[in-house]
Amino acid sequence: MDIAFDTFGKRGGLAMFNAIKNGTLDINKMAEALSNATGTIDETYEHMETLGEFISRKWNGAIADFVQWNNEGFWATKQLIDEVSNRSQPLFDFVDNWATAIKRTIKGETERRIENGNVIVSLNEKGKAVDKEIAKEEKLKEVNDNYVNSLDVANEALRNFDAISIDDSKTRAEFEASKNVALATADAFRAALQEKILYTQGQMVGLPMVSAEYAKLSKDLAALTTQAIKAESIINRVKNTAYTGTGKGGGNNNNNNKKPSGGSSKTNVVEQKKEELKALRDLKIQEVQDSVE
Repeated sequence: MDIAFDTFGKRGGLAMFNAIKNGTLDINKMAEALSNATGTIDETYEHMETLGEFISRKWNGAIADFVQWNNEGFWATKQLIDEVSNRSQPLFDFVDNWATAIKRTIKGETERRIENGNVIVSLNEKGKAVDKEIAKEEKLKEVNDNYVNSLDVANEALRNFDAISIDDSKTRAEFEASKNVALATADAFRAALQEKILYTQGQMVGLPMVSAEYAKLSKDLAALTTQAIKAESIINRVKNTAYTGTGKGGGNNNNNNKKPSGGSSKTNVVEQKKEELKALRDLKIQEVQDSVE
């Protein structure tokens, strides 16, 4: 019985034991059957698979199906994309051409606006240059006009003063009034002359020293400087000129209406003064007129 249990298990061993005990099992037939079934059992064993092999087979099959499905889906998707791409290519070409045209238009418009901007900037610069030249000419005219006008006024005042200073019939009051006018107009001319000198110096800034314009301005500046020296001399002469008249109200309190002794001496002094004043006046006028021309 123990052998039956060991060989067939508890349930199978018990059934085998009872069958042998009761005589219902034919041992010879069983042995013959087992002998004949040897190949079948071996074949069955060979075709048997473990649980792990079963799972492995099923898993590998699933993976293979997935890979096949995925490959088929991939190729189908690729074909779909290719089809869509082929059908969409004209649209892509149109969009690309349209974008290129837009870019070309924008670029052309940008270049045009830049060019127009450069033209505007150039015109503005030219306009500023023209305005600068106009302002320069206006300033030059203003300086020259002030110089010429003040010169004319000063010359007239100096002529009047020179005439009064040698006229014995003029009173001291007339002499002093004429002298003050001459000095005031001479100071105005001196200021105008100084302004012209400074303006001329400003024109020379930045000019090449070898240029014709620089040479001309240098010559003008030298003449103006000489005039300034002469003007100072004339002003000092006017300041130092004293009243020598004997007319009504002239002279000092002790000498009013008195004729000095030695008439010929007085005449000689007057004539000498006239010549001196005439020489100074002619020199002054000639120097200034030459500069203006």
